[in-house]
Amino acid sequence: LEARFRVGELHFEAGELDAAVAAYAAVAGADDDRFAPIARYKLGWSHYKRGAYPDAIAAFQVLVDLADGGAT
Repeated sequence: LEARFRVGELHFEAGELDAAVAAYAAVAGADDDRFAPIARYKLGWSHYKRGAYPDAIAAFQVLVDLADGGAT
């Protein structure tokens, strides 16, 4: 899981946002307290940088819901 997250980071830094979205989405969907929250955050930023604003809002909303004690 960490390796997939790091791959997402490399793609994000290289501006390869579609590949970053794929990597972050795989990690964000995992039941993992260590990497899933930051993957969800970076997924939102990846969508934002791609200009996919509705997807970015949805990704960030998941974080807000989780912070409020909700489930995804």
